[in-house]
Amino acid sequence: MIRRSGMRSVGLVALALVACSGDVPEPGAPIPGAAPVVTNARVDDKSKLYNLIGRWYPASEVQRLTDETLTPDEWCAKPPQRLMVLPDSIEVHCSETEIYTAPLASVRTSTLAGEVILSLRVGKDAAMRQIRFDQINGPKARVTGSPCQGGAQTDYERFPEYEVLTRQILNGRRCSQIELPEPSPSP
Repeated sequence: MIRRSGMRSVGLVALALVACSGDVPEPGAPIPGAAPVVTNARVDDKSKLYNLIGRWYPASEVQRLTDETLTPDEWCAKPPQRLMVLPDSIEVHCSETEIYTAPLASVRTSTLAGEVILSLRVGKDAAMRQIRFDQINGPKARVTGSPCQGGAQTDYERFPEYEVLTRQILNGRRCSQIELPEPSPSP
């Protein structure tokens, strides 16, 4: 087993032998027996994902849900749109029946400052192929690629008060426990 200092010695001896033999390679020329170095590799930057993990709501939904005059019927009539970023997948809830889920393929940063691209492992004809977060400012960000808005850029926010407001408005019950008024038949 060669120690680190031994490896340095072997490298210096090899360099001295090449220099003494007179066969000094030109700068930029490949050195025989050396491994090639890749200088333009794309890096999957998972560390950028950790700040995005959690629930994100469109700013319009946050504004609608923070109305303190909402009744339980109004609260449960329309579930909020949301984007769930998980460590290995993305879930987008547009409505009760319209839900998109896809596993993460890669997390990259772009050349634009602060832009994080979440590429998804889906087919070419999928409604949601990638989600872009940019202008990330703490609990707020601009998101592009959500199928709920047709892929348009939309302001999103974290909404930690959602659970608290749900408990307050519904008095500790769930929407499934509340009888919503049936729509009247139209003549």
